[in-house]
Amino acid sequence: MTNAAAVLAFPVPFAHLIADLDVPAVGAPVAVKYVSTIDRFQGSKFQATKGMDLRDIAKMVRSEIKTAIKSGALPAGIKASVTIDRYSGGQSLRVKLSGIDHRSGASFGVEPKYWLTRDAYAAESLCDEIVSAYNRTERDAHTDYSNARFYSSIVWA
Repeated sequence: MTNAAAVLAFPVPFAHLIADLDVPAVGAPVAVKYVSTIDRFQGSKFQATKGMDLRDIAKMVRSEIKTAIKSGALPAGIKASVTIDRYSGGQSLRVKLSGIDHRSGASFGVEPKYWLTRDAYAAESLCDEIVSAYNRTERDAHTDYSNARFYSSIVWA
């Protein structure tokens, strides 16, 4: 017998749910197809800056943020600090924003970290886009695999 109910010996109430499945007989060879679950991301400026030191990338990020402030894409009065850290597990780039009111005061039932004003949220999102353009990441939640050019964070002072 090769139907699922017989092979898997499901209790009678569940047998009707899988009776039409085509399950191979016990001991029969089964072809297994590998499906990659790795999530890959490559920013638009990664290839052009491949091989560059993170310190040089931080300078480019600073320059882009200054340009965004001058053009009005970021709110007037906002200040940004870009720093890097190096450690045994990799390296990180942090953008610290300040100079504007970023707390909205409304909780909306979520954690305080997400209580941002519209301007603060837009500024954080734009800075994240700027930083991500230089990055490359590979992640697989199923195997806890993670590989990135650098880790990044956008924080408020």
